[in-house]
Amino acid sequence: MVGAAGYPARVEAGDVYLVTGDWNADFVNEHADFLGGRYDDPVDPAANGYSLITDPRFAPLGVA
Repeated sequence: MVGAAGYPARVEAGDVYLVTGDWNADFVNEHADFLGGRYDDPVDPAANGYSLITDPRFAPLGVA
């Protein structure tokens, strides 16, 4: 999805927060292993969601 390129920088900057849950460790580990890991299932939708709430091109969706 367009605009997801900014997501890794925001994660590295500490600007991405998680709602506390049992899934947090797995989610963070998948992000840490993203480039060399087998799975990218949680990373792709997180980056896409980031795009939907930050990219002004998606403003008609009412989320920007």
